[in-house]
Amino acid sequence: MDTISAILNIAAVALITNISPSDLLDAFKKDMVDYFMIVVLCVSWLRFFVYFLVVRSISKLLLTLIAMIGDTLAFMFIVVCFIAIMASIFTTLY
Repeated sequence: MDTISAILNIAAVALITNISPSDLLDAFKKDMVDYFMIVVLCVSWLRFFVYFLVVRSISKLLLTLIAMIGDTLAFMFIVVCFIAIMASIFTTLY
């Protein structure tokens, strides 16, 4: 993970230093640069969380939080559907 993060960060610095202002005005090239920077950021955050999995006390907490979020996804789906239905009813009545 460290190697991938290092390679992506080096590539990001090289890309940003070599990009021209005219490339930033082109929508397609700008979108590709944005997507690449998002990938670099996500890999950096994954590296951050992988370090937390190494420490036993923090890893138990992190794994518990991930399991709790996974278990509440069905409940959150029901709540979102309820709010959407109630909003449409409210809009229809008022």
